[in-house]
Amino acid sequence: MADGSPLTEVDISEVVGLAAIDTRLYGKFFFPKVIRQDYAPFHEEMDRVLEGPGRRKLLKTFRGSAKTTKVRIFLSKRIAYAISRTIVVVGKSESHAARNVRWLKSQVLYNRKWATTFGLTRGAKWSDTECEIIQFLPGMPEPIRVTVIAIGITGSVRGINVDDYRPDLIVLDDVGDEENCATTEQREKIEDLIYGALLNSLVPASEEPMACIVVLQTPLNREDFSVKAEKLDSWIVLTVGCWTEETKDLPIDQQESSWPARFTSEELRREKLDAIKRNKLSTFLREMECRVSDPETCSFKAFWLDNWTTLPKILTNVLVIDPVPPPSPKQIAMNNVKKDYEAFGVIGAYSGEFYARAARVNRGHEPNWTISTFWQLYMQFRPQLVIVEAVGYQRVLKWLLSQSMKARGVYVPILEFADQGSKFNRIVDGISGPASHGHFHLPPADDPEGVNHSEGMRQLVQQFCEYPTVSHDDALEVFAVGLSALQGRILIGDEHALEMEKAIEQEDRYYYRHAEEQVDYGLSRAP
Repeated sequence: MADGSPLTEVDISEVVGLAAIDTRLYGKFFFPKVIRQDYAPFHEEMDRVLEGPGRRKLLKTFRGSAKTTKVRIFLSKRIAYAISRTIVVVGKSESHAARNVRWLKSQVLYNRKWATTFGLTRGAKWSDTECEIIQFLPGMPEPIRVTVIAIGITGSVRGINVDDYRPDLIVLDDVGDEENCATTEQREKIEDLIYGALLNSLVPASEEPMACIVVLQTPLNREDFSVKAEKLDSWIVLTVGCWTEETKDLPIDQQESSWPARFTSEELRREKLDAIKRNKLSTFLREMECRVSDPETCSFKAFWLDNWTTLPKILTNVLVIDPVPPPSPKQIAMNNVKKDYEAFGVIGAYSGEFYARAARVNRGHEPNWTISTFWQLYMQFRPQLVIVEAVGYQRVLKWLLSQSMKARGVYVPILEFADQGSKFNRIVDGISGPASHGHFHLPPADDPEGVNHSEGMRQLVQQFCEYPTVSHDDALEVFAVGLSALQGRILIGDEHALEMEKAIEQEDRYYYRHAEEQVDYGLSRAP
């Protein structure tokens, strides 16, 4: 009680009744040592899916989301309220699954509040892979015997039947890992076991309407079971990442933790930035955002990304702009004014090597930001050519830039790029060649100019690792266009070609003038 007095039998009965519909209360009251932190909003969603209707339930959750704790509370509640008679817990191995059985056993033996309230005692079978829990309360005509079995996903999962009771609850707790999901054959084997042996072992709905199979998994591969099941109507799916639903697609410095009581937003942001610097963003996306980007389905490989250690003394720079047009009346009505990103990219080239010099992104249509960013990048990098896509509003942008140049008395060649082909082909063709051969380089993590810490560069890396399954590709596209121009794949016309030739001639003269100094202006790779 609030005043410290012991709970009466009436109080306990009231708690039992309320806890039947409030899993948060159930967990906090009966398992205070297990649930030590505040609930996250997504935990209530997990409870709703776990205890709601449906025979097939899939929870795709990030590492550290307490899914193991949630499944244990769920198992204990099915036992306490006499919903299940035969429970099968499946893990990636038998020993992994046995941890959940050991936890249940310890609660029966040592959690006296829970065990006494629901009349639970140990049965005849009491091993780590199979235990019997007996429930007997005053007024019950006979005791209920609940059997809990632990098996590995590749173990004997067929034909499970205990005392003529087939499983009414099957829980798969992270059955896939980096080893058993590494190849197509292994992934198909796990999928066949789930749809064949396990689902066919579940008691029919006609016999037990509340029977269900629950899968808790952090997705590892676009072809693993959990990702493919999400596309099927037969599964109830809940996906939970480390960021809130409202901020998951925002720049990193605006993303907010979905469970701040356990992981602060600042902590998660640091981890993501560290992953980018280590070229391990794909791992963070998979483990913490439930966004898989495996080599088999992505257009680019994360290990293609390389960091330069020394820049050439002179570079041919191209500035590419992908602006955002003014919002249409429909976008305004639907509150999509800030939906798209405007992107700038500066790419430098020297002797067959290409360097990402700068990336800037801004959400929404802001002409003042566009003009300001253009001049900032121009003064810093002195690009030999500016490329603007010549479609719709982009033509207006070229005119705005031209007027700005006229006012300053500074003129920069602007190319209207009008490629009506596939955007996918444009991005892949522009980037895959240089990147796959180790000729596309990012700023180093300790870049003195701080380029690697910009939101634009972070978006470039993330879009590179995930493409084509990305929500935005603006940063990636501007670099693809710039790389295509520097490789001569974009027809730039005589006027612009002359400008580029002058820049290349200047580069060659510089090289030969300093050749006697034996200075290496090529790429110096880190060991």
